[in-house]
Amino acid sequence: MFTISSKVVHPLHGLGTVEAIETQTILGKETRFWLIFFPELGLRMMVNTRVSGHAEKLRQVIHKDTVDELFDYLQQSQGEGPARAAWRMRINLERLKSGDVFQVCDVIKNLVSVSERVRKFSPKEKTLLDQAVATLASELAFVEGCSIEEMKERLMRTAKGLEKKPRSRARAAASVAAS
Repeated sequence: MFTISSKVVHPLHGLGTVEAIETQTILGKETRFWLIFFPELGLRMMVNTRVSGHAEKLRQVIHKDTVDELFDYLQQSQGEGPARAAWRMRINLERLKSGDVFQVCDVIKNLVSVSERVRKFSPKEKTLLDQAVATLASELAFVEGCSIEEMKERLMRTAKGLEKKPRSRARAAASVAAS
């Protein structure tokens, strides 16, 4: 599925690189592992290639065409969720663990909406928001070729409704040619 130097995304750790594929003998059985490095966290993780749940969480990096669609979705989605913080936390954590980039956008939008509505934003929700933004930003920054900090800022501006959809290159070129 993945080879050495493949870029992979883990739902809770973000963008990583497969550094090695190792075979180890555990309880008399040969088992293969991906050794993955997550540079943002300085974390190395061994993932069993056969154990369901672990290997299934890893996925390939999204395609560049998906980035615009993702920002459109983030801009248009409504931040909604249960009124109780414990329920919101459980639902948003499940969405984050799903690994689906659009569900991660929902987590960001929901928590940004909550942070703007309530007087006291829960520290757990703040941590979850930071984790969701960091996870998504690491992947999008790689795809777009920009810094992670720039991508974090762009995600937050879009989630807060401060960033409008940029004009396409074709429309920008047409307006320059017309003037």
